[in-house]
Amino acid sequence: MQKNADLGNVQYSVLEPAVFRQVNGEGWVLMDGRNIQDSELFRLSGLTILPDARGLFLRSMNEGRDVNQGDADGNRAIGNYQADAFKSHAHQISPAHAVMDNDLGTNGCEGGHDVRYGRSVMSSSEYGGLETRPRNISLYLYIKIN
Repeated sequence: MQKNADLGNVQYSVLEPAVFRQVNGEGWVLMDGRNIQDSELFRLSGLTILPDARGLFLRSMNEGRDVNQGDADGNRAIGNYQADAFKSHAHQISPAHAVMDNDLGTNGCEGGHDVRYGRSVMSSSEYGGLETRPRNISLYLYIKIN
């Protein structure tokens, strides 16, 4: 096996960084946005700064896949950050309603027997948490740089 066989590979772990390095060697680091210009990974890939994956979900490269089936932003650069988004959609809200009065004076209109149409301003209430996300489990994410 070659010395750099795992170079550039990523690995999830439940082990904290110090323990992970003790078990797997110093060549593995957190994907935390650090500068790696002194690493073997830089020499092979030209990548100067690691992507900062802390708290983020990973998404595989589109690599030519139709944007309707994969990443809607198409073929992004490796390590490229993509901000959160909510797919465009609409909600249907009931139209204006009719208010009818009668001779009994209902609806606050004495002797009223007319029909009035009103416009309703409708809004929905906020519902949900601080972000849109799928069910998930948090783990450390390491990458082999040396």
